[in-house]
Amino acid sequence: MRLKRSMFPVFLIVVFAIFSCNDKNDSIKKDLAGSWKMMGMGGVGAARIPDSIKQLMYGTRFMQFTEGGEMIATSEGVPEQQHGNFTIDDDGKTLITSRNGRASDTMVINKLTKDTLILLIKGANIEVTWIPK
Repeated sequence: MRLKRSMFPVFLIVVFAIFSCNDKNDSIKKDLAGSWKMMGMGGVGAARIPDSIKQLMYGTRFMQFTEGGEMIATSEGVPEQQHGNFTIDDDGKTLITSRNGRASDTMVINKLTKDTLILLIKGANIEVTWIPK
C-alpha cells in the first residue's frame, strides 16, 4: 500500500506533462493558423536553386493552416491546391505535414511570431521565410 501511495505523485507529474504538451501544441497551432506568403529562402539547400526561380516563388506561394490541423498549399497561376494535414511534435518545434496522401514533410519551426514564420525543411536543408498574407 505504501508503494502505491508513493507512486501517486509520479502519476500526477506524468499526467501534467502530457497535458502541458497538448496545451503547448494547441498554442502553436493557434499562432500558426492563417494564411502565409513565401518571402524568402536560404540555407545550404537553397543555394542549389537558381535565384531566378526563387524570385518567381516569392510572393506567389501560399500556405494556409487551421487550428484543427488542416493545411492548404497554393501557388498563383496554378489552379490545383494541395490539401493536407499537419501535426506539431511533442517538442513543440517540429511540424510534420502530409499532402494528397503523399509521404510527410518534416520541418523545424525556427521562428513563429504574428509577423514571421521561418521553417527549416529537413532533408533539403532549406529555410523558408513566410509573412502573413
